[in-house]
Amino acid sequence: MISALIVAKNEELFIQGCLERILPYVSEVIFVDNGSIDKTKEIVWNLKNPKIKIFNYPETDNMGELRQFSLDQATQDWIWQIDADEWYENDACEAIRMAVETPGEAISFRVGYHQLSWRKGYKQANFKHYPDRLYRRDAVDRYDGMLPNDMTKVKKEFYKFRPFLEYDNEKDQSFENPVQPILPVRYYHLARTRGYNYEYLKWFRYNAINHKDWTLEYIDQMTRVNQWVGGLYDLEPVAIPFELPQTSQKVSIVIPNYQYADFVGKAIESCQNQTVKPHEIIVVDDFSQDNSVEVIQRYDVKLVRQNHNSQVAACRNTGAMKATGDYLIFLDADDELAPTFIEETLKEMKGDIQVVYTDLEFIGDQQGMVGYPDFNIELLKQSQIIPSACALIDRRIFEQVGGFNQDWYEDFSFWLRVANAGFNFKHIGKPLFRYRKHGSSRINMLDEKQQFGFEQLKQYGKY
Repeated sequence: MISALIVAKNEELFIQGCLERILPYVSEVIFVDNGSIDKTKEIVWNLKNPKIKIFNYPETDNMGELRQFSLDQATQDWIWQIDADEWYENDACEAIRMAVETPGEAISFRVGYHQLSWRKGYKQANFKHYPDRLYRRDAVDRYDGMLPNDMTKVKKEFYKFRPFLEYDNEKDQSFENPVQPILPVRYYHLARTRGYNYEYLKWFRYNAINHKDWTLEYIDQMTRVNQWVGGLYDLEPVAIPFELPQTSQKVSIVIPNYQYADFVGKAIESCQNQTVKPHEIIVVDDFSQDNSVEVIQRYDVKLVRQNHNSQVAACRNTGAMKATGDYLIFLDADDELAPTFIEETLKEMKGDIQVVYTDLEFIGDQQGMVGYPDFNIELLKQSQIIPSACALIDRRIFEQVGGFNQDWYEDFSFWLRVANAGFNFKHIGKPLFRYRKHGSSRINMLDEKQQFGFEQLKQYGKY
């Protein structure tokens, strides 16, 4: 009675879990591979399930074309459109099967979903989309359009108000004609669990396809505006009833540099020598007049060159905008990371934690260590209890608080705004951050003016 349509490309993490959940409830699965180069097809073949009909289709970004091909292969009365990163519980599958057995006047059924976050155990809060995932084969004319605007077009005799089935809200007129009830179950959408990098590349590609007159710079800008890319939505905990595939947590390191040719190479090497490798290293050179750029270009990093001296806060913000990792680390060009910094901070980035910071070790002209207290917002209001800006930061909070203020006490302001926004900190009592003390080090100036900076922050409310 039900043909499940799945179009997939490089979905080796998700495809088996997706198929295993739906197979008992459908008559057939039309699986169309769109040029996978990972183990997706191998995994599907190895299931050796006679319900699965496997097709290859030349690689294309035209999802309407792909979905139409899968629809043309279907033989059953009802169509269940499924993406490989959509996982259903048994009760949802059972509700779908019962709905098509007694559909009444409905030509389709809509199913809400939990939009999972890249932060394990969390979903997007107040998310209310109800896609038409289930529809009568004889009511649909064809799929139309290209990603992300692929639509299911309805035959004229089956609609009054509009010719498409697609993402509807609870008050949509499609309740009247055609009849499209919402089933009282949800499925789990795993796409966001793949992280910022995945969402950024996907939406960049969509915008490039649909707006060929846009420049690459403008495509980048408009892609990052997308709330799904930026993660600017609220999160809430969700009890997920199954173990999810482990996706890598990508860490971007941003290094602002100005006139530190003598040190920036060592800073980069400390990032490259991590036991858990960073996703990317971005060095923002702030219009240096020494040979910094020549040094930076010796390394496999992304180099961004400012066209004027814009100061450290602006460089950090510029680097963050270029980053595509789920987590951010800001490392000044004269400082270094201990080899296990990423490994140990990532282990603590769980549950309700959004910032992980460590103790500090001095290098350079001064030796020694500084142990910081566990986080307390009242202590933070009195003194700097987080070393510089160097910590592992969930990029969602960076974007929500608006990055660094471009003033000389930008670190203090940033941490106070993060804390006042209700985000949570974790302290590791190990000196994993190495701060270089030398003649021109900014810490000498900050030590003298720190109290003044805090008084200004509190007086004018700049944080």
